[in-house]
Amino acid sequence: QRVPKASSTLLAQIRGAFQAVPPPSRFAHCEECEMWVEAIEASDSTTWESLPESVIEQEHAALTAVTPSGWLFLVPAYMTWYIRNVGSSDSNTIEHLVYQLGGPSEDEHIQQCHAALSPAQRGAVRAFLEFIQPRLTAAGESQLAAIAQQGTSYWS
Repeated sequence: QRVPKASSTLLAQIRGAFQAVPPPSRFAHCEECEMWVEAIEASDSTTWESLPESVIEQEHAALTAVTPSGWLFLVPAYMTWYIRNVGSSDSNTIEHLVYQLGGPSEDEHIQQCHAALSPAQRGAVRAFLEFIQPRLTAAGESQLAAIAQQGTSYWS
């Protein structure tokens, strides 16, 4: 699939920032959350880049159910999925991703996940939010665009 130059540059930034992230020893952060990550665990992906796009699309809410190390493993896959599938999927994946990346949270779990990011990873998240914000606005997703804009400031 051919992506525009701006997308290719962002994909390279994400790949560079997250290239060394290993799969977690455990994805689900609690027993009740295991149902939200079944397809991810069944994929047996050893790198976030090898996680099938169909799994990301199916497990759109997984970021809310994983350990911080699982979150760190999945975030680049989810950002990459959006860049490659913008406008071609009805999945709620982007909504869940934007809410996870959209800025400060009172949720302790999200705080722990955010704290797991390195400076380079934070820069990739900021670049991703800068990339998607105008696309969300153009698609009429003003609430998500506002959250992405807030996230851009948060990660700066």
